Amino acid sequence: MENHFLGHKQAVYSLQSDGFGGWYSAGSDGWIVHWPDSNKTEGVLLAQAKEPIYRLFVFGPNSEFVLAGGQSGTVYAFRIIKDFDLFHSKTDTLGSANVQFIESHEVAESKKVKMVQLWSQRIHSKGVFDFVVLSNNWIASCSADGHVAIWDFENPELGMLKSSGLTGSLRCFCRIEFMNVKLDPAQTGLMPVAEISMGGYEGKVYKLQLVYSLETGEPCKLNWMDSESTAVGLNTLFQCVSFPNGFVLAGRDAKLWYTNVQFNVVKKIDAHWFSIHALAISPDGRFLVSGSMDKTIRIWDLITGELLIHKELAHRSSVNQIVWLNELQFVSCSDDAQIISWKIEN
Repeated sequence: MENHFLGHKQAVYSLQSDGFGGWYSAGSDGWIVHWPDSNKTEGVLLAQAKEPIYRLFVFGPNSEFVLAGGQSGTVYAFRIIKDFDLFHSKTDTLGSANVQFIESHEVAESKKVKMVQLWSQRIHSKGVFDFVVLSNNWIASCSADGHVAIWDFENPELGMLKSSGLTGSLRCFCRIEFMNVKLDPAQTGLMPVAEISMGGYEGKVYKLQLVYSLETGEPCKLNWMDSESTAVGLNTLFQCVSFPNGFVLAGRDAKLWYTNVQFNVVKKIDAHWFSIHALAISPDGRFLVSGSMDKTIRIWDLITGELLIHKELAHRSSVNQIVWLNELQFVSCSDDAQIISWKIEN
């Protein structure tokens, strides 16, 4: 069973769950749209950036914060406010020359919803492809410029760290590991660090070490690790998902790469004809769904890698992202400007 959600004027690149059964979408038209109900095909335009949006990222205890990564390297930060008639703040009327705000709307719970821009900052020099939350409001972003940036969500300019640049694009975060290590033989105590792994160009997983200050508890140093990369695929990696046994990565070579927790390949599946842009695991951990530039969506048994369902011509153009809404329902977006919800039956 499928429903089609129409409204975007151009390619839709990113989807993110709103945490309440609906989702947000963004794409080449710069629109950020909320779709509050998978059973109703009406979406509401919340904001419009003057550039394509490559990535949306929703976080916070109540999914109230939204980050949007733009083609120029600009990051836009928003807050989602419900019952905003009761909210009084200067930020309620603020925006920027780069973002236009649209009227609020009613969701299924009959609560008014509004998107308020908190700030915008050009953090990268090229398109922003992924975000991850570290700790204490610190965010990491990666980009086509080959850099990883670490910044404070509340004040991105203050104390920002940026890695030295690689020669190719960084596309997806894979894992964040926190630990205490001895960085120097002369050091008397252990330093808190985070090891950040991400997929990118040349089919490799790259590793950074982020050091935290013992005095302030904030990030203070960012370095590529000595063994900075592990070869996984044959070409740029676009997507990475984790499960108890390790990771599944996919990208331009159209294959699914199963790895262990050290990113050593344990299984390869010839999954699609062209680049895999979308990869997502069902909430119950049973299914892996992939979407490709070949316009198809395929559903796999996550553990065995068996192909269960092959949806030919799921879209009229490249499938760009997939998000699960529940254990049997997911939504996909495409260069064809459509969003489609799918329900697995039988």
